[in-house]
Amino acid sequence: MFKTYCKQTWQMMKQNRLFTGIYVVGTALAIATTTAFAIIYYVKIAPIYPETQRNETYYFTKMRDKSDYGWYESRLSHEFLKNKLYDVKNADVTTAWYDNWQEYYVDKADKSRLQVTVKAVDNNWWDMFRFDFKSGRPFGATDFESGTHTAVITTTLADKLFGKEDVEGESLVLNYIPYRICGVVKPGSGVNYNSFADIYIPYTSVAGYDKKVGSDYAGNFIVLFKSQDGDALKSEIDEIVRIEASTNTDHDLQIWKQPMPHVLNVFMYPSDEDFSWWEVIKDKLIIFLVLLIVPALNLSGMISSRMEMRSTELGVRKSFGATRGVLLRQVLWENLLLTIVGGVIGLCLTWLFINATSDWLFSIFDTFPEEIPGGISITSDMFFAPVVFIFSFLVCVILNLLSGLIPAWRSLKHPIVSSLKEKQ
Repeated sequence: MFKTYCKQTWQMMKQNRLFTGIYVVGTALAIATTTAFAIIYYVKIAPIYPETQRNETYYFTKMRDKSDYGWYESRLSHEFLKNKLYDVKNADVTTAWYDNWQEYYVDKADKSRLQVTVKAVDNNWWDMFRFDFKSGRPFGATDFESGTHTAVITTTLADKLFGKEDVEGESLVLNYIPYRICGVVKPGSGVNYNSFADIYIPYTSVAGYDKKVGSDYAGNFIVLFKSQDGDALKSEIDEIVRIEASTNTDHDLQIWKQPMPHVLNVFMYPSDEDFSWWEVIKDKLIIFLVLLIVPALNLSGMISSRMEMRSTELGVRKSFGATRGVLLRQVLWENLLLTIVGGVIGLCLTWLFINATSDWLFSIFDTFPEEIPGGISITSDMFFAPVVFIFSFLVCVILNLLSGLIPAWRSLKHPIVSSLKEKQ
């Protein structure tokens, strides 16, 4: 039966090229926009290399403190991190990176300088993120504690600097300071802001990492936890902060809803007290429905016109015993096959669209868009993911049902005599 439907659809496509072309293009655009919309949030939420443990990742990014000098809302201080957070019991891994907003450059062989993205991290970083080491190894506890000038770089940067990927043991000059390369990793994508960098160095090798910023608790550190019990982790952090505030009565510490799980960290800021999941879902749902229903209405109008033209054909088939259910399935299968053709073209358009506009696209729905470091590289696990394909296929099915079911049903309700006389 399916083979028969395919043959009938192919004949219809050849006989009605204008209708087929408009239908396929309209479907392709609808699929492209909705799939791009899905990929934006899939990349932000799903386990994407090297952030493959997002379901167990929690973020502690800022704290508010009132001291004798006024209010401070900032990242966390190294003193608070070292004395209180590294020993958290309900975290399997505690890691941090020093976010000092500094620009970094490396010297190239031709004496020019290349701007790079650097993350100054601790040795626990490699337990939090599953980087694929192509050569060498990560820097360890000894390198970190001694502040050794050692670095892990990406294969992309290795190619730019040395013309090859296996550069373990080589040296580079970072902001006029020599660093020895201990390992080379497969790069991630700039959209994964928390893990992305061209170079990873021990934060203890950066001058001034332990300085406070106006308060004992204010500094430049972002802390990440890997935990299987987020509620217990948050309760433990709350207790730590409560004890600190009661001990140091001249401080008024606020940490809001932190540490936050990854999915919450994507959609809200810690100080957003009025956050509502319904507001987030409602806004995205409206966008999705507009992207889907508007094309479906246009295609539905085309199919209604097409069904009127086919009324005689359907009437003849009814007269030879074809039931309404059989004819309805035929029409829906024809539309579905056309929709799938449009869906395949739409996926290709999605890939082209995302690659052409990625730096803008992945921040379009952010409340406070930030420049994405290093630009966006679309990796295979972002685009060719099972979830994306399943979503695209379901959109095809929904689009087919929305655009084809009602006009087909209305047309097939006509009596046989009316259908046979339609073109007389």
